Amino acid sequence: TKAAALEEALARVDTVTPSLVVPLLNGFDHMALLRERFGARVAAGTIRVQADRPAPGRVLQGGRFLFVELASDDPVLRPALVALAALLTDAGVDNRVSDDKGEARILWGKLVRLNTLACMTAAYDAPFGAIRSDPGRWAELEACVREGAAVARAEGAEIDPQVVFGEFEVIHDAFGTSMQRDVAAGREPELDAIAGAVLRAAARHGIACPTRTG
Repeated sequence: TKAAALEEALARVDTVTPSLVVPLLNGFDHMALLRERFGARVAAGTIRVQADRPAPGRVLQGGRFLFVELASDDPVLRPALVALAALLTDAGVDNRVSDDKGEARILWGKLVRLNTLACMTAAYDAPFGAIRSDPGRWAELEACVREGAAVARAEGAEIDPQVVFGEFEVIHDAFGTSMQRDVAAGREPELDAIAGAVLRAAARHGIACPTRTG
């Protein structure tokens, strides 16, 4: 499920009191919506995977990399997260349960990285290699990361830009993003859930993000 389809998806959920709810959506605005529906049973989750859904019922995974990170600021949910992590491990999915009070860190850790990659590849309609090999585009990418990290810090999450740059080093040149593919296919992209979330948080703290708004 992507951000634009979340409310429609929730309408199909008939469980009123689940023991645990872990969304794997991009951004973080969905957390408030889910907690309105399910209360304190909602924990944070992120997923790293290169995948696309070109048609209903058809999902393509573009690489073997798959990693899920889980966190909750409520220690009461930790045993349930540990149990979920064990199920994921049994299914062959690499995962990690973050330390207590780790929700902001894992959500912003992905958002700073994804917002940069998604916006850059979609804006230039180019794979990552075309961004990395162009000095001007790479400078723009670095500025995006630093702006995002500044907003994350104001939101209580310490994200080191150098760590993000190190993660970029292992990305292959042909790498593309789902936002890029959605724009190319005429599908609604998650621009509001990804870039919009960063800009709204920046506005709350009075932080300028000229690279994103320029």
